[in-house]
Amino acid sequence: DKIWLEIYLEERPRLSHVKYYGIRNADQEEISEKLGLMRGRQITDNTLILSQNIIREYYAEKGFSRTDVKIYKKQDTTYQNAVILNIYVNKKKKTKIENIIIDGNTVFKERKLKWFKMKDTKEKRWYGLFKPSKYIVENFEEDKKKLIAAYNKEGYRDAKIIVDSVYDINDRNVNIYLKVHEGKQYYFRDIKWIGNKKYETDDLQTRLQIKRGDIYD
Repeated sequence: DKIWLEIYLEERPRLSHVKYYGIRNADQEEISEKLGLMRGRQITDNTLILSQNIIREYYAEKGFSRTDVKIYKKQDTTYQNAVILNIYVNKKKKTKIENIIIDGNTVFKERKLKWFKMKDTKEKRWYGLFKPSKYIVENFEEDKKKLIAAYNKEGYRDAKIIVDSVYDINDRNVNIYLKVHEGKQYYFRDIKWIGNKKYETDDLQTRLQIKRGDIYD
């Protein structure tokens, strides 16, 4: 009615040094700073996954959203329990935006939303000399907020994006599809002032410069 439980422990390997393949020296320096892979650090599976994600995000910000990253551990025989990390990066081609499709819009024309509200996310056009059509996730997220802000400014406070899709159409280009819910347009009705003793309501109302029937911005 008894058993023996034996537990064998082995220390995780520690980093000897890192080698990069497929990227230029300037990128290596910036990536190394972001990764923070110092010599002597213990290497775990989570360390490798996190490093891959950081490198992908680094190149996604530059328009290379399809970057492939592979990391291999190699034992360093010159030190005890040490490994070399070989990081292979294939940036592939820059991701371009072929088309932006917006559905559900009635307040603004699609062209106005694409060209005047989404200022950093542009379709690929031959005349687009000053605004390249690179698909950059961070810019796209900010432009979606600007699009909704445009609706809010016109009184559509319930406006939201209900479908957001980015899909490949070939090995280099993507399409963006957005479906918006505009909701109702809101206006100011009654404005009540409470607690004002120093200034009269009429004076405050004049300073506010909002009157009944104005669009709720």
